[in-house]
Amino acid sequence: MIDELKRELRRTLDPPPSTRATVVYAMVLIRKALEAKNELGKRPTLRFFCDWVLHCELDREGAKGVVQLFDKMHGCVASAAQPSEADSVGLAAFLSTEGFRVELHSFLNDEQLPNSVLGGEAWRLFFQNYALVVAGAPLRLKGSATGIESVDLSARVNSGVLETKWTPFFGPGYSGPSITIEINLA
Repeated sequence: MIDELKRELRRTLDPPPSTRATVVYAMVLIRKALEAKNELGKRPTLRFFCDWVLHCELDREGAKGVVQLFDKMHGCVASAAQPSEADSVGLAAFLSTEGFRVELHSFLNDEQLPNSVLGGEAWRLFFQNYALVVAGAPLRLKGSATGIESVDLSARVNSGVLETKWTPFFGPGYSGPSITIEINLA
């Protein structure tokens, strides 16, 4: 099965995907390959970005990990404590496209797949199409953290900028301060 997925990924990635449909298809194939190789835990950021194009709600291990990171950060803010470097780095990996790009690069290299999608204009076009797919499609991350029940993630594209908004919820009707991240797509 993995050989068939890799053949299809080669066809999909060369030339690099440049439409929403081909970007989604590439992410589906990557997600299937991660699962077939039992590498979902090895590449959590890549898994998260694959899942985001496919789901409206996530409540499994990866989602719980993100919620727990938000919970730790909220606890630090509430108590004026400094978060650990590991927690800061972990949350930053989920909040940035760089973590996505690094894990995608690692996956493509490990599987000896074309990686021209990661360079210059090809990456800009790939991620811009990815952003258009997830924009306006909110994602709820459910977890079993001590304080935060869920984190809602929404995205929109505005004048060539992907704006992502992460909002933690502590219970019905009670949300914490949102984190907004802007990524220039130009």
